[in-house]
Formats: sequence, structure tokens, C-alpha cells
Amino acid sequence: MESISEWIDLSTSRYIVVVDIKDSEASVAAAFSWKDICQIDTFPIMETHKLMTIVSEYM
Repeated sequence: MESISEWIDLSTSRYIVVVDIKDSEASVAAAFSWKDICQIDTFPIMETHKLMTIVSEYM
């Protein structure tokens, strides 16, 4: 797991980090260890140009 960037949401004091995770097991393991301390929300994302490349194959 590699940290790409980090932010603080000033309106809610929420910590936001973008990480590069190679597999879903790494994502679960990283979040699970914090589950009793804080709420973890995960959102899978992809760079726009990569998505467009994938989508163009189906059009």
C-alpha cells in the first residue's frame, strides 16, 4: 500500500488519504485494524484517462 496524497476536511475534521492498493485483501487489512477507533469509508477510484481507455473497448 502506497500513500499518494493526504488532506484534512476543514469542515468536518475528516482525514482523507489516497492510497494505491494492489489488492482488496490489503485494503481490508489496512482498514480493519482501525475499526474500533474510527469509521473508515473506502471509495475505489481510477484516473479518468484509464477509465476512458477501458470504456472505449466496449463502445
